[in-house]
Amino acid sequence: MTVMHESSRTERQDTPPATRVTTLAALMDAIDAEASLSQKRRADTRSAIRSLASVAGLPVESTPCDPRLLAERLRNVSAATARMSPRRFANRKSLADAALAFADRHFGRRRDSAEIAPDFAALLKLVPSKWDRLRLRRLFHFAAERDVTPAEIDGKVFDEFGRSLDRSTIVNPRTFDSVARQAWNRMCSAAKEWPGKPVAAPSLSITGCCRRRRSRPRCGLIWMPISRCG
Repeated sequence: MTVMHESSRTERQDTPPATRVTTLAALMDAIDAEASLSQKRRADTRSAIRSLASVAGLPVESTPCDPRLLAERLRNVSAATARMSPRRFANRKSLADAALAFADRHFGRRRDSAEIAPDFAALLKLVPSKWDRLRLRRLFHFAAERDVTPAEIDGKVFDEFGRSLDRSTIVNPRTFDSVARQAWNRMCSAAKEWPGKPVAAPSLSITGCCRRRRSRPRCGLIWMPISRCG
């Protein structure tokens, strides 16, 4: 298996600071200059960054190229609030994720929500829970983009996946990483044909309404047992 972890880290370290994009406006310029992208893709990506920044109340000229900042500002923004259809809103966020990954020297093939590699698609058919399918689908796209086979998914792949979530617009990347690990481990136990082995899955520290009831909480998190609530 290709060791992607070290190569991606080295690539970031070898990138001179002066060449790194620092604002959303600089990111838009970098995307516009990327010859590997079609003209339509460049235009769509620039439009997505500008429209999401506008919805979040962030000026592109001075806003740092920080996915966590954008995610936090979009936390309570719905498609209706943004005056977009749900599909268009999701597509704009996907394009923004791709652009932010580019800013971190990880721009490449992006997920297509309608297609997934055949070997991973076959695995998704084994997953009974639609929530687990959603979690694993993003992981599978991530692995396929890096030429990682299902049998090669291990703790190191999950660690890199977690770092990629930190560079996305997902509001709670650590939560998503944890529940994706839980979903993977459940399938390792439930399906004999499931490749790979269980991975470390830290428990979520759940507070508030999640502490008081062992059910689907009002805050939207799926309940997971924890040994202690600090």
